[in-house]
Amino acid sequence: MKLSTPIFQLKRRAKLMVRNNAIPLHEALDQIACEEGFGAWSLLSAHVAAGSLSKDLFSRIENGDMLLLAGRPGQGKTALAFELLGAAAGDGRQSILFTLEMTSNRYENAPGNTQALKEKSRS
Repeated sequence: MKLSTPIFQLKRRAKLMVRNNAIPLHEALDQIACEEGFGAWSLLSAHVAAGSLSKDLFSRIENGDMLLLAGRPGQGKTALAFELLGAAAGDGRQSILFTLEMTSNRYENAPGNTQALKEKSRS
């Protein structure tokens, strides 16, 4: 999900809300996060940080490298993998996802699988 404006402008809006409405900063930040489609500011900032992680990782991966993503359930491993696969495809690189967790049907219908979405739209 893309933000309507850069995060520094969202923070500025929150600070203005604090001054104008006399509310705590955390409430203003959460309200702005809700306007952007997130449940809380922490979720919005985690989303922004995750996006920069994929760009940083992709810039360090060379042809022939293998990347192993591991972590606890629900931490965004699959989303990060799909972001990296999409970046590789956009750069004309070959990439492969190996997973023991997903069936091929679940993989094709995964929300972040942009390649599958492109193939479905062609048909």
